[in-house]
Amino acid sequence: MRFREYGVREEAQRLTGRLLTVAREEAAPLDEGEYYVFDIIGLTVYDEMGNELGIVENVLKTAVTMSMPCAVRMDANPHSSTSRRRACD
Repeated sequence: MRFREYGVREEAQRLTGRLLTVAREEAAPLDEGEYYVFDIIGLTVYDEMGNELGIVENVLKTAVTMSMPCAVRMDANPHSSTSRRRACD
């Protein structure tokens, strides 16, 4: 990775530990069927029968797989406090 604003490695090392962001319009293009994680957060998850499973809260990537913890509503009210967490993968 290179940064125009940091000509040498020692200058770029000042960014260590900082959160780096890229504007959406400058993000690398994706192939069909590929998504950025920030596009998935907040989506509703359904099973094969069309039943709502929950809302994606996060995407956890490990060396083996990706898991999407979801908030699963136990009633029809989307703002209800009666929800529980589970993996929707």
